[in-house]
Amino acid sequence: MSTPRKTDNHNASKSADEADNVAFLSSTTLLAGENTGEYDELVRTVSDMVKPADIFEKIWVADVVYLSWEVMRYRKLKTSLIEATQQQALDKVLRPLIYGNLDRQPPDGDSLRGLTMSELLAQNYVLKDEAAVEQVNDLLKTAGLTSDAIAAEAFAMRGADLERIEHVIATAERRRNATIQHIESRREYFAERLRHAATQIEATGLRVIEDKSSNVRKAA
Repeated sequence: MSTPRKTDNHNASKSADEADNVAFLSSTTLLAGENTGEYDELVRTVSDMVKPADIFEKIWVADVVYLSWEVMRYRKLKTSLIEATQQQALDKVLRPLIYGNLDRQPPDGDSLRGLTMSELLAQNYVLKDEAAVEQVNDLLKTAGLTSDAIAAEAFAMRGADLERIEHVIATAERRRNATIQHIESRREYFAERLRHAATQIEATGLRVIEDKSSNVRKAA
């Protein structure tokens, strides 16, 4: 009868260690709106993969997880920046198609609620109004363009901002890789597992969290 008690004690001790790891590694520096539950789950997943053995390895895991999160954060920001610029970019693409000359002002009376025809059309396109989407696609097709022209214009308009974001991403990746290289000098096997975990984070993002959540729902 003593064996079950030892097993229970072992499991309880293991759960307590895992909870301590998550508490130690979890960051309090996430941005407003970021999901701390997802971050904690990412910490738990990476800790399970690499099993840090002491305080130094826990610190390194924390660094790698946070820097990987930061890379994903700024990649999402790039996408959000392009999406936020889409309406303005489309207006710029449509103006010469509607008025024939980019520098020509819209004719008097060609406005609704203070918007020019191109601005209104761009606004409704972004709102996914079917008639506006069809009209924009027709205008683009007539000019030999596709919707890629909108993204290209958005990139051109926010090029400097996108370049800065790329610089931040590259810096975070260098810091993460430097941390892993530092670990390699201490424990090659641990470093290899951590490098694998970092690669998996970058390749799949938070998919591992979604997979775990799905398994929990199925078990329930």
